[in-house]
Amino acid sequence: MSFPKSLAKGYIEDLNVDSVTCNGVHPVSWKLANDQWIFKFNRQDFTGVLNMDKVPLVVEGNFGAEFNYGNLAFEGSDIIKVRKRK
Repeated sequence: MSFPKSLAKGYIEDLNVDSVTCNGVHPVSWKLANDQWIFKFNRQDFTGVLNMDKVPLVVEGNFGAEFNYGNLAFEGSDIIKVRKRK
């Protein structure tokens, strides 16, 4: 997950990773690499969408793991094509 270049690096590092969800599902792991967050999810946690061809995904979360910014949240969405397992 990338953020706009105009977003201060301090905000990126202060992401509250416990608040991050994708379609309501929490990630099983995450890391920050080169100012970019990488989240991994269990495929089986996305019940109901694995049988669809195209799926809208919504990623949401909050900043403020260490500092209190008030209600500083983010949301992003996209439509993906679901690859079937062989």
